[in-house]
Amino acid sequence: MRAGNRWPARLGPALYGSLRRHRRLWAVAALLGLVTAGLAPAIPHLHAWYHFRAARSDLQRYHNPQAVRHLQACLHVWPADADALLLAARAARRARAYEQAERCLEKYQQVRGLDEAGSFEQLLLSAERGVDSVADRCRHHVEQDHPDTPLILEALTRGYLRQYQLPEARLCLDLWLQRQPDNPQALCLKGQFHLDYERCAGSGPGELPPCLGTRSGS
Repeated sequence: MRAGNRWPARLGPALYGSLRRHRRLWAVAALLGLVTAGLAPAIPHLHAWYHFRAARSDLQRYHNPQAVRHLQACLHVWPADADALLLAARAARRARAYEQAERCLEKYQQVRGLDEAGSFEQLLLSAERGVDSVADRCRHHVEQDHPDTPLILEALTRGYLRQYQLPEARLCLDLWLQRQPDNPQALCLKGQFHLDYERCAGSGPGELPPCLGTRSGS
């Protein structure tokens, strides 16, 4: 047999020996392949959980547009998750996307029915969109020291500012800041109040101040 014909005979034992020497690496590679295949269906849910946690953190810091985007990604995977729907309603309300907030609450009700959490968020939404319709009910909760009084005062303040009812907005702001003097959203809305007040005070002769003009209840 010529020398050139000996390579195939030598290649088999060489390959076999290499496989034996690296059998642990091959076993690990095979195991990783199985694990990856097993985790593949869970990857979308891991992404949804990440976006849910990020949205909750953003809402606590009043980063409302970011929270809305995170929750849209979350609900793409979990369209009927009650907790995500309720959080999405709050994020949309704070971002002044009231129609979107209403849709989220409707979907939440389809999942959970009429429960306390959904009813409370609906109250906050109503306070922002048409504060006069729920003002007495909200004030009663505040007087009874509701555990979520800061959220109620926030919605009332935003609702009154939206309709240029400045004295009522100032009262809610003062109560809110007494409870949470360093709350960034309360301080931001206080700045908005002063801007609106200056607009009213700076109206020229014969002009109707915005705070006395047509109030939007939509």
